Amino acid sequence: MTKTKVPLICLTKDWFYNYLCRQIKTHWWSRSKIRVIQTGAEEELRKRNIPVYQPEDILKEDSVPESVEVLSLKPEPPKRDKTHPDWKDRICHILRDENVLLEGLTQAKIITNTVEVQGGLPEIIDVNQSIRGVNRRVKEIILSSHLFDAEQKKLPKIKDPLRPAFNFPRVYGITQERRNTLLISKLLQLIEVLVEPATVKNRAIFNDLYFSYPFEKNDRLIQFELRGDTLLTSSEPLKKIYDEDTSSITLPNIEPIKETVTLNQEHIYQIRSCYRRFSIKIDEYFILFITTLLSY
Repeated sequence: MTKTKVPLICLTKDWFYNYLCRQIKTHWWSRSKIRVIQTGAEEELRKRNIPVYQPEDILKEDSVPESVEVLSLKPEPPKRDKTHPDWKDRICHILRDENVLLEGLTQAKIITNTVEVQGGLPEIIDVNQSIRGVNRRVKEIILSSHLFDAEQKKLPKIKDPLRPAFNFPRVYGITQERRNTLLISKLLQLIEVLVEPATVKNRAIFNDLYFSYPFEKNDRLIQFELRGDTLLTSSEPLKKIYDEDTSSITLPNIEPIKETVTLNQEHIYQIRSCYRRFSIKIDEYFILFITTLLSY
């Protein structure tokens, strides 16, 4: 008896998927044509007065589910509309750190009704020549604040006006806020070393303070909410820097623009006056007057 050889058919990957899909469709079509065989069980049950129900009638629930209030860990903030507890009908013009004043000091002079007697730095600064090494110390402070600090953070992106679409590699280094903090703190420390101990004893330095001051001008409610990075105080107030009459000096004019053009107009606010008086105890309590406020 001779054995017949069956040829081995090797299907490619595409043909295999085509063959498999065709077989699945054929099997699905053939099984979908099967008829349901009536066994007569329903008629026998009805003859015996046994009720017959559909599965949907038994599994269907007519009850309405109760609403469950889910308590979150963090309460939801109130809506910023008239239902807010701090809502007021009168608009308040608020100046914060993120606001940019028009033309810099021009708008600030109009709002605060302040004139600039003389711009820039003084022409002559008296320095005690007996103090040695001041220039060297100041140079070391500048270098340590801008170069020798160990902070490495992502700096702002570099933009080229001639190539606005070019992406420069990100630069890591000392941030502007860190440089200003180191520079101001070390320069103030150097000043305290150079001046007399009696002068340093009556001074105090505060950091990261919040100021809020409301006032009215031209029937408008204005409030300053600003942050002071470094505040220098003294037990004696500052001396008068200008003795002549300033009524002849006029304020800047930005018409037809309003003086509150860059301030936030809000209905939700709180009137707070946080311009407080500072006191310190060394030998006895005495009030400190604000002499210098630095914000960067």
